[in-house]
Amino acid sequence: MPKLHAQPYDPDENGFYFESIEDYASKAKLNRNSFGDVVEEYEIQLIDGED
Repeated sequence: MPKLHAQPYDPDENGFYFESIEDYASKAKLNRNSFGDVVEEYEIQLIDGED
């Protein structure tokens, strides 16, 4: 299974690693910006796996 990273477009926010769409959805729902709002936009980066 590939290892992926969700990098927010806002460079001040924290990204997270995930390995499945379910993992992404649960982590994205909990990821908040400095104002307490849900982070909405991510760039998905392939960390390990086949491209």
